[in-house]
Amino acid sequence: MNVTPLSAHSDFTARRPVPEPVVTKSVFPADAQAVIYKAAPSPMTSGRARAQRWTLRFERRSAPYIEPLMGWTGDDDPLSQVKLSFPSVAAAIAYARRQGLQYSVQGLPAQGAKPRLVSDNPEVEGLAASQQRRRRLEWIERTLGPEVIRHGSGPGAGAKARHPAALGSSCL
Repeated sequence: MNVTPLSAHSDFTARRPVPEPVVTKSVFPADAQAVIYKAAPSPMTSGRARAQRWTLRFERRSAPYIEPLMGWTGDDDPLSQVKLSFPSVAAAIAYARRQGLQYSVQGLPAQGAKPRLVSDNPEVEGLAASQQRRRRLEWIERTLGPEVIRHGSGPGAGAKARHPAALGSSCL
């Protein structure tokens, strides 16, 4: 039996070359420029169903032109009509990287920054709310007059003021 010493560089298993990951060719042109942004909510609705969605759209690669026959605006770039929606910015970036797209992200919030309302801070809420109520009352008094605040308003306010019992004489 012939035993040979193992060298410091030898390994018990034969090394195989690591296969490179198969990357499919992107369906998008090489000069496609993607923009990832968070779309503004529609001013026509107060719903928040798609408020957290991120959109990926493509920059125009050619200028639009006016068709001479009808006068409509034409375009040679079909990618200018493509808009993709994603649940998060990370998903949109992962898609752009997977497709080999050049991309830019717009409107990315700062780390840890969260939009705050005045009502989120209880110390400020009391002061701001009382100032706002005072300003509203001052506006009502300037607009409608001080007697509206003293006597009240509503359907029965005028009738009470004209009724003799409301003037201070009580009926037994």
